[in-house]
Amino acid sequence: MNEDTINAEKLSDYQKKGFRWLLFSVVLIFILTTLISSNTDVDIVGTLKNGHPFWLTIGFTFMSCAFIFMSLRWISLMPNQKIRPPVFPTTGIICAGLLLNYAVPGPVGEFASAWFVHQKYEVKLSDSLASGLSARFIGLLSSMIIGVLLWYFCVIPTPEKFENTIEILTWFIASLAASLIVLLILPHPKKWLHIEKIIPQTKRIVDGISSFYESIQKTLWGNPRGLYLAIFWSICAHLVMVSGICCSVLAFGGEINFIGLLFTYTTTTAAAILLFALPGSYLGWDALFFALLVSSAGLHAPVAAAVALCTRIQQFIYMVLGGMMLGWLLHDSRSKIG
Repeated sequence: MNEDTINAEKLSDYQKKGFRWLLFSVVLIFILTTLISSNTDVDIVGTLKNGHPFWLTIGFTFMSCAFIFMSLRWISLMPNQKIRPPVFPTTGIICAGLLLNYAVPGPVGEFASAWFVHQKYEVKLSDSLASGLSARFIGLLSSMIIGVLLWYFCVIPTPEKFENTIEILTWFIASLAASLIVLLILPHPKKWLHIEKIIPQTKRIVDGISSFYESIQKTLWGNPRGLYLAIFWSICAHLVMVSGICCSVLAFGGEINFIGLLFTYTTTTAAAILLFALPGSYLGWDALFFALLVSSAGLHAPVAAAVALCTRIQQFIYMVLGGMMLGWLLHDSRSKIG
């Protein structure tokens, strides 16, 4: 990514598209929730009406802290410099990236977030992007490893009819984790990938991959203290998200199985990598989250649906805040960008 890849006009268009997608999603979820409650035994509306405001507020507060920990994770991987990006503005930039990822399939949010940090806090663009993507890799890997370890070393009561499916899903996630670790450890592609000798036209692509590898590996392995801090903040983010989900369960009268809920959240987050580049990928995340809440966390379907819906609403609220932050960032940066 370079200075010409992103400009104010593109980001402004993405912002509008993100808000349109958000409005469409709210209407779609409202219609689906109403239809399911009216035509099935899963009374989501009735369950939501009976939710306890105190526990819902506490749960929202816990889940909100996850974004702060994500910000700290990113900052810990940035190179040392005189001016360190402050936590709360960086958290707002992450929320802006969340909306952009929602508007445009692929990692557009990561690119834009890195660009804003570069513009506002004079962090080199390559460093900002490498640290941001490395933080994402750590978050993904930590969720994968936690989910796999919980499945094989903890007791997660699961109905027999779901065991094989969850076993296959867990094996798949373990394979993804192992592959990602190997890729992050391997030397630069130029040292082992010789496709450009066979197909000269691929030299530019191989050079790009090699440069990307070099930046990521330098960020991860060249800063041990930052790496350990990033892992710590990532685990904190997972734990506060699950704590917030536990509060939502309490709000709707469900019984808490913390290990089951931790497995559900980390496994859903890990499996979501398959949906990352697809528009409307949140629907797949919500469906898998609901299914695991029922099968692995032992929640009744109405409670599981209400918890999944509250988790999604929290994400929507932060997308709105991210859109507001994006508007402020664009206004602040127009004098610097074309």
